[in-house]
Amino acid sequence: MLALALAACGGSSDADGTGSDESLESMKPVTLSFNESVAPGSGMATALNDFLKSVTEKTGGKITFEEFYSSSLLAPTETLTGVADGVGSISQVTPAFFQEKLPVTAWLARAAPALEPGFPLTTIQGPLAGSDFALGSEELTREYADNNVVILRSYTSGYGNAICTKKIETLADAKGVRVRVAGEPFASEAKALGMEPIVIPGTEMFEALQRGVVDCVTAADGGEIYTTFGLTEVGKYLVPIQFSPTTFISFMMNKDQWDDLPRPAQKIILETWADYEVKRLRETLTGYGRFLDDAEKRGIEFTDPSEINTKLAAHQKAAVADLVKSAPPGIADPEGVLKAYLDKLATYLPVAQGLVKGEPPRPESS
Repeated sequence: MLALALAACGGSSDADGTGSDESLESMKPVTLSFNESVAPGSGMATALNDFLKSVTEKTGGKITFEEFYSSSLLAPTETLTGVADGVGSISQVTPAFFQEKLPVTAWLARAAPALEPGFPLTTIQGPLAGSDFALGSEELTREYADNNVVILRSYTSGYGNAICTKKIETLADAKGVRVRVAGEPFASEAKALGMEPIVIPGTEMFEALQRGVVDCVTAADGGEIYTTFGLTEVGKYLVPIQFSPTTFISFMMNKDQWDDLPRPAQKIILETWADYEVKRLRETLTGYGRFLDDAEKRGIEFTDPSEINTKLAAHQKAAVADLVKSAPPGIADPEGVLKAYLDKLATYLPVAQGLVKGEPPRPESS
């Protein structure tokens, strides 16, 4: 049912109307490089492998892929420019690392606290609303085109937590704690709690925690990521601080390479993507389950940061309310753009709630 919702509610690619008139049968074979942040052997890597194989089969071998896991082709801070320049064909791009090149996307990502809390509700509502909005937004389409990329899909993590080397439960405990973040809005949230945020790419999280550069690490969709990146070997406290979800994390493709594909090939990629998202989400949930099952064996202690989360929730609410004031230049109607995104969140909330309950999706037309 989630695949149906993704296909029906997710809008259409911002690359609609592009692509060659060539038939799939007559196209020349191409190999696309796919840069992914997750570790090889992880559940999410398995989901990606299945997607890539499916696309290759459906195109009769005309499209093949070369996979690069753990950001081995493009570091997290190089993904956007690397895809734009054709060093990589497709990569996950986190807008927090590219606020100058993706100012509108990064600004909208700071509205993340408006998502409904609750796992896996946030991780379903976010991609449905985010992809639909991103794929239909003139401002974002123009921003992506200016960077020579197209967006294939946008997704969202759950509300954050942290793996730490010290026990943290109160605001007094949090004061002065050095925490790895991926940029905004997480840095501002950490500061509001008296913590010291340090922006570090995901590929450097383990070393930073091991060497004591940071006391805590936050990571989108923690769970299995904490174990596959070795963080639980060093951090023994899971602190469920409700940092904002990471939104508008997008899989982007080099625009020139996308435009060169025949339209039937583009359609196969986009239609197959819905199944990939379902498998990716399922593997994320399974990864959390494995993390919880293995926590005691790994010596992980769960803390209760209720006092911290109360203050954080107040900060997040105020931050979203003030977001229009910090809109980047070039947006003619920032209030209208923000409202359009928040309206998408409201539209897809009941869809996501129904999916969590096992009900078939009935999305409103948008």
